[in-house]
Amino acid sequence: MQWWKSCCGFPSSHCCDSERFPNHDDEVRIVGSCNGLLCVHFNRTSNIILWNPATSKYRFLESPDNSVSFYCDPFFPYIMLGFVPETDDFKVVKVPSSSRKHNIDAKVWVYTLSSDSWEEMGAVNLLPKGGSAVNLNGCLYWMSYNNSDNGRDIVTSFDLYKQVFGQIMVPNSESITDFTVKKLVVLNGCLSMIIYSENGLNVDHYEVWMMNEQQGVSWTKRVDFSLFSKLARPVGSWRDSEILFGYPNGLSHELLSYNPFTKRAQSFQRRSSVGGFKVINYVESLESVEGS
Repeated sequence: MQWWKSCCGFPSSHCCDSERFPNHDDEVRIVGSCNGLLCVHFNRTSNIILWNPATSKYRFLESPDNSVSFYCDPFFPYIMLGFVPETDDFKVVKVPSSSRKHNIDAKVWVYTLSSDSWEEMGAVNLLPKGGSAVNLNGCLYWMSYNNSDNGRDIVTSFDLYKQVFGQIMVPNSESITDFTVKKLVVLNGCLSMIIYSENGLNVDHYEVWMMNEQQGVSWTKRVDFSLFSKLARPVGSWRDSEILFGYPNGLSHELLSYNPFTKRAQSFQRRSSVGGFKVINYVESLESVEGS
């Protein structure tokens, strides 16, 4: 048995309950958060749990394809959680991933909470790059390698209601090079991308591009800025229009919240100084994990 401590709020000094899952000491990671539910993946068994920390209820989902170990499988799964507003339902999407850019046929699986069932979606040749997916207005978005275009970066979208994949080109920025990092976030209710280049440990400036769907699927650069610390890296967004920054390799336990539109900044200290960390957006709810 392994204990989880759920911190339902920010700053992290406000800590809540501990939870225990029957995972037999498996290594676990939170891979998604949506409308009060968390998606928890067990690395060695590839099993998945949907968990509501507010109600202490969870639902155990067996892997749809008997996936081998997270560590042994070169195409380890990339797992996302999203909400379907048209049907008031939750879906888990499982896409094989790889740290390499080889062209493979990757089966996609979609789990629907209301029917407690998995559906195979066939093969795709867009391999996720890593990092967290963005869940917005019934769609999931994540950065991918486009194997049909020499491994170039592209944004992959998945409509959870229609269960249809789409592709969005990255912004046409003069700042983009082979060393440019692109991170998807939600700002002011819009799909947004933070673009920056790493010069060793330092980052000189950031660009924020936002999707403008009223003029077709196009990007508009809204702002660029620099921070007083060149070591910070964006790790997520919250409070609708603020970007959270953290420090790599344990350089600092501080988190910086920065609003690029108002230029206001606020800092917090992480409670734990051990190991890495991940930022997820979580709002308590009474959503059921039982389905219909």
